[in-house]
Amino acid sequence: MFIEPAFADPWTVTEEEVRQCLKEYVARYAERDIHAFMALFSKHAVENRMLPCRDIEEIYRRYFSRSEALSYELKIDSLQTYTRSAYVSGHYRVVQSLKGSGCEQVYRGDIQWIFVREEGGLRILGMNYGKERVK
Repeated sequence: MFIEPAFADPWTVTEEEVRQCLKEYVARYAERDIHAFMALFSKHAVENRMLPCRDIEEIYRRYFSRSEALSYELKIDSLQTYTRSAYVSGHYRVVQSLKGSGCEQVYRGDIQWIFVREEGGLRILGMNYGKERVK
């Protein structure tokens, strides 16, 4: 016989929470506010299995400063939640309008995130993506 717990474990990560975090990621990416964007990352975050958090921040700071506008589309293929973490995989498409030139760059590819509960919320611990420049 299965008995429902009287209360939810406060550490349990929910699908809704992960989807909200991804929504925030997309919005903050498009806003190009490096401080708000980096607040989504754990201080232990690693990108593409090798870049530590301080390098992630510097890369995005330069990328955002060269961008007049950014749009980000995300298609989630898989979302798995665990007690203190979540794993998400999908596909992304980014359109970057470059400052001063009117040119656009389009990037797309596969992406995976690992989220962990940290400091009362979800933070990105790992992010791995394949980048295919389209245009």
